[in-house]
Amino acid sequence: MRNYYFLFVFIFLSVSCANETNQLNEALPNTPEAVVRSYQAYLDKNEFEKAKRLSTEAEKKRLDAIFNIISTEPSDSTIFNTIFLEINCITNKNKALCACLVEDFEEKYRDTFHLLKLKGQWLVDVTEDKFNIESDVMFDDFIKDMMNEPSSEKD
Repeated sequence: MRNYYFLFVFIFLSVSCANETNQLNEALPNTPEAVVRSYQAYLDKNEFEKAKRLSTEAEKKRLDAIFNIISTEPSDSTIFNTIFLEINCITNKNKALCACLVEDFEEKYRDTFHLLKLKGQWLVDVTEDKFNIESDVMFDDFIKDMMNEPSSEKD
């Protein structure tokens, strides 16, 4: 009887491990548009580990930083439902740029995703933030107005 117990435990553990391995090895989306949709869906649900499977190493680091910021927030306040109204992807060899029109919380805005094809798999890559002095000055002026400080601009 004892041998049956060990056999049962062994089979149970084998099946459990096989299911976990299958989940990790499930087919990843592999067109730029499908990757963008899946990646964003994972982010919307705070499934960062799944999003990392569709990310370059640099993007994984950015996702870790985002996770560290939002992990202190109530989980229901960080769940989104992004709807893609348009996705236009342009590919050039192993690079893709997807310009999107998205909507969440009844707000529409444009977003851009940069992708790289590494070892045959399209992955979301981190994008460099471009410094926009005009918007930064406007933001600084807005903050000063809020604090009732005089603006630095001179007439």
